[in-house]
Amino acid sequence: MEPRAFLGPIKDPSKRLHHRLRLWRLGAHAGALADVSPREISVATEDKLVDLAAICAEAGLAGKAMEFLRLAVEKKENILDERRYIGLIDMVRHLDAGIRAKYEPEISLSEKFRNGRGRFQDIVSDESISLCIVGNSPCERGRGLGAFIDSHDVVIRFNDYSTAPEYSEDYGRKTDIWSRNYTYQNIWRRDSEKFRHTLLPGLSLYWRVPNGYQFLVDHAASGNSAEDVPVRIYHNLMVRVGVPPSSGLLVLYWIFAIRGGLKNVSVFGFSMMDQNGIGPVRYFEDGVVRAKHPPHSWQREWAVFNELIKT
Repeated sequence: MEPRAFLGPIKDPSKRLHHRLRLWRLGAHAGALADVSPREISVATEDKLVDLAAICAEAGLAGKAMEFLRLAVEKKENILDERRYIGLIDMVRHLDAGIRAKYEPEISLSEKFRNGRGRFQDIVSDESISLCIVGNSPCERGRGLGAFIDSHDVVIRFNDYSTAPEYSEDYGRKTDIWSRNYTYQNIWRRDSEKFRHTLLPGLSLYWRVPNGYQFLVDHAASGNSAEDVPVRIYHNLMVRVGVPPSSGLLVLYWIFAIRGGLKNVSVFGFSMMDQNGIGPVRYFEDGVVRAKHPPHSWQREWAVFNELIKT
């Protein structure tokens, strides 16, 4: 799709640039957003120039990414320190020896992170392996399904899940894959726990998170491999839902895309319609009020969820 189709008839360069970057943060195709007009470039601040460089890097336009990055550095010398896009640094290091030398730690950790790519597909693609995806909705309370959940070959849990004794009878204890936010906002650390793999749902940590390097540093000593959701998976689900999707539905959709269906996949703790629109309602938090989350469309998510389950 051409950028014009994404951006529409916006003529004001500042508004057009703002809309371009907003579309990128909502999952739009980087290649369709990389054709930036000279007028937009002329009004771009240093941080937006780095964002444009990251878009071009994701689109495979290394030379163009380097041009935007140099313009940004002219405006603010240390701007890349403030907006460390992993993929951008990883790509332009081949064009600039100074960047290669200065950001060697980022480059080394990003290589390790890239090595984890594809591991999730390796784990879940075999349809003979039973998968269990356990969301955090309280809808399973009192059902006594914990032992059945733990009987699956691979169990996936999300963010600040709990396997404490008071919940394990209904939700089980086994955890093979942890799907978590990039930061520890609203979730506890799990330094002593080992997982087969860690998933990072949401915008691509590698390409689209400006300070993704912080996660790589924090995660380096854990011994666990980690992987972000492919941009195309995020984008396709975003189009279906209309707003940024929840972690649970995103991982379920990813599995659906890998397997071509949900054969031998059990799903528990998913009931989008019990969410209150203020913060998440979780089985392990009675009456706890959280900060507002992104505006998930729970009704639309429930519709897509049912479409996947019935396919």
